[in-house]
Amino acid sequence: MTTKLTLNIDKDIIEYARSYAKENNVSLSKLISKFIEVMGVRFGE
Repeated sequence: MTTKLTLNIDKDIIEYARSYAKENNVSLSKLISKFIEVMGVRFGE
């Protein structure tokens, strides 16, 4: 299940993340989701 989330993040960080996501053929949402998973913050774990 997915849900919408609004974040306030520094403009430079957003620009870098968008560029990184594009270079790696992944959506920004998926990139952030994977980052959080890697940090071990998955629900239920």
